[in-house]
Amino acid sequence: MQLHDMVEQVKSKEDLIKFISALRNNLDTQIGDWENSTLERYFEAMEAWMNDMDSYYVNTNQLVPDQPTWKVFADILYASKIYE
Repeated sequence: MQLHDMVEQVKSKEDLIKFISALRNNLDTQIGDWENSTLERYFEAMEAWMNDMDSYYVNTNQLVPDQPTWKVFADILYASKIYE
């Protein structure tokens, strides 16, 4: 299963743990797909995406979360991989 598909399936802590494992494996095996492959760049992208994340949810016809869920956390981690 692709990472973008896995993110949609995150509903629990266990799902998030599996997703984080897959994300880490993806970094090891597909580093070329990562815009932010260093910890510094990853955290920078995370901060930027979190500042803009309401727009993501609006633009994808999703409710803007007022409280984080396991899926929102997965969205943040996944977006930080590629967000510029």
